[in-house]
Amino acid sequence: MFKNMKLGTKIGFGFGILLVFIVAIGVWNFISSNSNVEKATHAKEESVVFANYATEMKLAVIQVQQWLTDISATRGAEGLDDGFKKAEDNAKRFKELSNHFRKMYQEENDQQNLNQLEKLEKGFDEYHSMGKKMAEAYIKSGHVEGNKVMKQFDPYAEKIATDIEEFKKIRWMN
Repeated sequence: MFKNMKLGTKIGFGFGILLVFIVAIGVWNFISSNSNVEKATHAKEESVVFANYATEMKLAVIQVQQWLTDISATRGAEGLDDGFKKAEDNAKRFKELSNHFRKMYQEENDQQNLNQLEKLEKGFDEYHSMGKKMAEAYIKSGHVEGNKVMKQFDPYAEKIATDIEEFKKIRWMN
């Protein structure tokens, strides 16, 4: 077939094949760059936002403990008795932030992560409840009884700190 072709036709045919490869590479680059733009947009609009939510949830956990510990240390003295309210405000913030995750998981029909989120929220509720119990023991019964309850509270605090860090790291920092 090529033996009977004129030199100009052979050269044109060669350039045609080269042109097809160049166009194919251009199309592939266009599709690839659009995919990268989509990934960058997703990272900007969702992943970074949710990573920040997870970080704020961690901060809310820390603040709950800080305020309950503060009111325990002051035994609710006048002027220093806002620890329960501040802890409650931070507990509400934790719930607000976790609701962002819930909504996203529900929209994605992601039952596995919904289950993990519910487990995290249950752990937080237990932690918050035990923290309030500890603070109340310090206020009503003094440091001896408060210290007893604090020993019960510490494992809850350690567990929620670990759980929230894992949630943050595994879900939103990869």
